[in-house]
Amino acid sequence: MVKVMKGSLFGVGVGPGDPSLLTLKAVDIIKSADVIAVPDTGGEKTALNVVAAYLGSKEIMPCPMPMTKDRELLRRSHTNVAEMICERLDGGQNAACITL
Repeated sequence: MVKVMKGSLFGVGVGPGDPSLLTLKAVDIIKSADVIAVPDTGGEKTALNVVAAYLGSKEIMPCPMPMTKDRELLRRSHTNVAEMICERLDGGQNAACITL
């Protein structure tokens, strides 16, 4: 059985790290999303820094993404992040997942 979510998920590529290279579509999606899902590798938040000027008071959802080759750890982290995002979508929120 397929579960239908009430909200929408948008994958937003934010380019190579220069805010001036964001597309108009990326900016529109970021501005209209209820929550911004941000990869959290424990280091710099480059993708978040790129879009910072367009966030306003948006909710930021850190998404733990360990930098490892351990497949089981990656699977668990991906499953946890998917569940976090699906909870928001099921609640009717629109989410933008930003990535470089």
